[in-house]
Amino acid sequence: MDLDRHAHHFAERFGLLLIILLGEVVISAGNSPVAGEVGVAGVWAALFAAMVLGAALWWLYFDAAAELNLRVLELSGGSPAIARAIFAGGHMLPAFGLILTAAGLGLLLEDHDPPLAAYWLAFGGIGLYLSGARAFLALA
Repeated sequence: MDLDRHAHHFAERFGLLLIILLGEVVISAGNSPVAGEVGVAGVWAALFAAMVLGAALWWLYFDAAAELNLRVLELSGGSPAIARAIFAGGHMLPAFGLILTAAGLGLLLEDHDPPLAAYWLAFGGIGLYLSGARAFLALA
């Protein structure tokens, strides 16, 4: 089997996984104001900020995805198993970071007095995503 074809599928699958998780960030932000006070300007500002955050996280990853995929191919040395392992390992931290961010944003936007854990989830998730994406990009 051809490595280029395999690596292309690995890159596409992990990119699609991150798109789904970024969608969870947007959904968590979008569902919260629906349940709350829709007429309040602060709610709309928070919703807009959460959408901008989701777009920025998307841009950060997909801006460098093409060159990242080429570098993973070089690092794998022609082995589909190694390429798969590099893609899977490199996407774990950003994926978990997005899950934490979505949970934190949902809690922050739902309540008038959110728990302290909501801030830790949101900001810790963003930090985990950024450090994971940076580490993966630095590896590549």
